[in-house]
Amino acid sequence: MEDEAAINEFLAEEELIRVIPNFQHDVLRFVTGNYGPFAPQTAVEVPLWLACLLRKRRMCTVVPPTSGPASTSDSHRSLARSHGDSAA
Repeated sequence: MEDEAAINEFLAEEELIRVIPNFQHDVLRFVTGNYGPFAPQTAVEVPLWLACLLRKRRMCTVVPPTSGPASTSDSHRSLARSHGDSAA
């Protein structure tokens, strides 16, 4: 059962979510894809792992999902907690 939870957490980290950055930056290029460009107060989709990193550094606001299964948002909250983000 723990293996399944770890696999689900790993897969959820690549889930795209919207953030509103408070900084200006060109496209960020990673092995998993390119994200951006980032402009203040302009929503952009990034993977959950990047959203958690930017939020922890107070560089963005995460936009809550407007629809979808409740289990998805629950998994986002639990994943954010597991990454040390207590304000999820």
